Amino acid sequence: MDVVRYTRKAIHAGHMYTKHRQVKLGIAWRCDQRGACLGRIVVDQHDKVVTAADHTHGPDWGRCKAAECVQDIKQAAGTSRASTTSVIQPKVARVSTETTTKLPKNAALRKMVRRVKRQHLPPEPKSLDELDNIPRRFHVTLKGDRWLLYYEPEDEERMLVFSSNHHLKLLQRATYWVMDGTFKSAPKIVCQIYAIHGCVNGKWVPLVIALLENKTRRTYEKLFDVLKTEVRRRLRKDLQPEYVSTDYEQGAISAVRTAFPDAELCACLFHLGQTFFRQVQAAGLAIVYRAEESEGMRADFHALIAIAFVPVDDVEDAFDALQEVSDPALRPVFQHVEDHYVRGRLQARRRGGRVRQRGRPMFPPALWNCYSRAEQGLPRTTNTCEAWHRRLGTLVGKNHPSLYVFLDQLQEVAVIDVECSRAEAGHSPQKRRAQCEVTDARVARIQARYEEYREADDVLSYLRAIGANVAGNL
Repeated sequence: MDVVRYTRKAIHAGHMYTKHRQVKLGIAWRCDQRGACLGRIVVDQHDKVVTAADHTHGPDWGRCKAAECVQDIKQAAGTSRASTTSVIQPKVARVSTETTTKLPKNAALRKMVRRVKRQHLPPEPKSLDELDNIPRRFHVTLKGDRWLLYYEPEDEERMLVFSSNHHLKLLQRATYWVMDGTFKSAPKIVCQIYAIHGCVNGKWVPLVIALLENKTRRTYEKLFDVLKTEVRRRLRKDLQPEYVSTDYEQGAISAVRTAFPDAELCACLFHLGQTFFRQVQAAGLAIVYRAEESEGMRADFHALIAIAFVPVDDVEDAFDALQEVSDPALRPVFQHVEDHYVRGRLQARRRGGRVRQRGRPMFPPALWNCYSRAEQGLPRTTNTCEAWHRRLGTLVGKNHPSLYVFLDQLQEVAVIDVECSRAEAGHSPQKRRAQCEVTDARVARIQARYEEYREADDVLSYLRAIGANVAGNL
């Protein structure tokens, strides 16, 4: 039986050996369990065993075949452009049950494949200034379709934008966009990864992925200009979303208003709750808020978030009514919400008098209000985007990877074509968690009775009913 040799390991007759030394007849290999076993072999240049010493233990074929499988995966990773899963799966599928139990965990195999792939990537640029061009291999998906939509090294606002022709068609047809950025998974030489999701037959899929150098209004405007130009050039159509949902990034909000003036902006309810709670923390109330006896304070805070479910024209009245009866300790929180989300900050005082004038709130009620969204069954959050970002972070395997490692993994994410195809073919969208469905149904039933609450002058009960349901389920 021939010997299977690697750099420092050899396999023969169900035993594994480590390289020992060069001898006259060839290379001496000794059992890798040499602390308890004196088994060894001498192998000539033709991989034939010349001499052998017996082992003190039996063969372990499962372990040896698992080692061979791992080496096959390494070799495939170094020569294949296939995705990590596509490299591993065919090799693992062919091994026996005995071998399967001796293989490393799937996470370890994936990490190994990514490590081998990194060794075959181009030299890493230290900044976007050094990135004169993108290697051709990253211009296309693993299927060979065009993938890199835009990169111009001479631009003042440099960015890498990825979207296939098919994705652009879906983006143009989508009436509702959900947009969000992430910083953790972004390559070291850029500021953030920005994704635009569209709804395809009930399923939310990422249609545009952009690597942005910063988060200024000009950068977002440049991104939207690129998309509008490319859609017009490739599809001979205009890009006109009806609704755009985003977080509270001021630059993105302003850019959407400029690029798509007819689109209705919808800010994320989940981020609204997070922003409000940061004011609870800033007021030094976090510990008190979490105490068991602070149920009333928590109910007041949840009711404050529930103002998002009041019609826009009634927001100020509902806010005033709630503030009047809420825990006095929450006054700094209510003041911040009033200044930035409801009425605007007091900016001027008439000379010689006490009359003050309020400016426009930074985030007016029409931006974060969810009343009409709930009626139309539209998303209240950007959670679909954030879930995708978490999936991408898991795939990349570390925070702030190198650019080419990220682009290599991003090509695997380009299999969203499969998700798009399934959605277009009529496959049912992935079911939401049962608790989310139950919560939405409760909120819908309460909201349907809003006019009853208002006519009975009992909007506070409405806010507390909604607040009890959205707490922790934004």
